[in-house]
Amino acid sequence: MPCDNCNSTIGSSNHYCAKCGSKIGADVSNIWLRYVATVFLLLAVLPLPYGYYMLLRVIVFFVFGYYFFLFRKQIEKAKKDMPAWVWAIGGFALLFNPFIPAHLMRPVWAVLNIAGAYLIYKTIEWEKSL
Repeated sequence: MPCDNCNSTIGSSNHYCAKCGSKIGADVSNIWLRYVATVFLLLAVLPLPYGYYMLLRVIVFFVFGYYFFLFRKQIEKAKKDMPAWVWAIGGFALLFNPFIPAHLMRPVWAVLNIAGAYLIYKTIEWEKSL
C-alpha cells in the first residue's frame, strides 16, 4: 500500500508510514460516539431535569477522556508535536468530570456546552490529519 504523502511502499500491518510518519488509511473511529456526545451537549442548553446534566457529565467525561488518550497515543506513535486541540479535549474531560463537579452559572455552562460540542465534532476532521 503506498503512502499518500511520500508515495513510499508500506506493509499492510503498519498504521503509520515509517518514512514520513503520516497515518495510513485515515478512517474515523467510532464516529457515532462523537455524534451522541455532540447531541447531548447541544441539548444541554435547554432547561432539562438535573438528572440529564448528571448523565451528560458521565457521557461527555468518558468520550472526551477516551479521545484524549487515543489521540495522544496516535500522535506519539507518529512522532509529531502535540496539537493544542488535544490538550483542549483533555481540559474538557476534566471540566465535565462527574467526580469533582465544577459549579458554574448556567450561562457559562451553555457556552461551554456549545464549545464542547464544536470541539468533539471537529475531532472527526482533525483525526484525519493525524
